[in-house]
Amino acid sequence: MENSTYIVLSGQNARQRQMDVLANNIANLSTPGFKGERTMFKEYLSNAQSSNPSSYVEIAGTARDMSQGPLTHTGNPFDVALNGAGFLTVTTPSGNEYTRDGHLQLDSQGELVTSTGFVVQGDGGSPIVIPAGSGDVTIGTDGTVATRRGTIGKLPVVNFDDPQAMVEQAGGLYTTDQAPQPIATTQVEQGTIEESNVQPILEMTKLMAASHEITDSKNFADGEHNRLKNAIDRLGKTI
Repeated sequence: MENSTYIVLSGQNARQRQMDVLANNIANLSTPGFKGERTMFKEYLSNAQSSNPSSYVEIAGTARDMSQGPLTHTGNPFDVALNGAGFLTVTTPSGNEYTRDGHLQLDSQGELVTSTGFVVQGDGGSPIVIPAGSGDVTIGTDGTVATRRGTIGKLPVVNFDDPQAMVEQAGGLYTTDQAPQPIATTQVEQGTIEESNVQPILEMTKLMAASHEITDSKNFADGEHNRLKNAIDRLGKTI
């Protein structure tokens, strides 16, 4: 197999990985607080010291777009959006995890939980329990949760030195080995949800472009295969 075919295959592999990332972005268009990702590429030169090096495509990794998603008013008193950087802390069977999905609710014990049932931590790591019959719940911009009976707790917002290093999990959750740091500049908006920051038209355009490039690469590889086959057939014939 000639270098040209290997080069084409490296591009196909990179574009296929890009399509996987784009498809995941599109699948999470309706996931509150979701942060889209983009694929990073880099060039690998074979025989770089020669006068005719070969250039291959490699996957350098993915980068997460941490920009703010649109804020949508829902009127649900248990919906909260983080207007700024940071995450809420959630207790899961695997330990502490983090989310920007503020579509919260109360469980049967009156604890504030995520839509998947995981307890949202208040100050000190304890759950926020809202007793039955407490009346309207208010959540201040600093995360303070209160009813007519007084303050119940506070939703702390934390951030990390390198949010890009956080590992995405199912259900809009992230894990990390980094130590959480409190952040006071982010406002908690009650009755509001942060939508996914993925732009559907842009992602679909990228997906179509990647698909076309894979098709073009396949056509080129097929042409190279036929060229080599014909050359071997002709050179192999005895005169």
